[in-house]
Amino acid sequence: MNYCGLLLAQAPQYVEEVRLKRVLGASVLRIVLESMCGPVITVLAGFVVAAGGAIAGLSVLSKREPRFLSANGVPWEVALGILGIGAAIVCILAILVALVPALRLLRDSGAPHMGYTSTSSRKANFT
Repeated sequence: MNYCGLLLAQAPQYVEEVRLKRVLGASVLRIVLESMCGPVITVLAGFVVAAGGAIAGLSVLSKREPRFLSANGVPWEVALGILGIGAAIVCILAILVALVPALRLLRDSGAPHMGYTSTSSRKANFT
């Protein structure tokens, strides 16, 4: 959620780029997908690194201190199933984290406005 907030805060910096892409004929879907690629990859890479670290830590811990993780405890199949469910949840969250700022960016990328404008709205602050 913190990463989503950071992406929302950075959205006004990319408004001119999105305006230019729209003027040059890029479709809304393409702009949204391009805006989402980086954040989705970042969230998924963080999950993969964290899961790999947890698996490596549990493996080392089970070899060094077998009394902490008994051999008849949780089977690897169950652990991998839980990891798979976690991966699915992380994929959904990664898409949501990337989609909210991308849609916000598209909404703000219309015609330029004269005068003072704020970089946030009530909906963005709530999100």
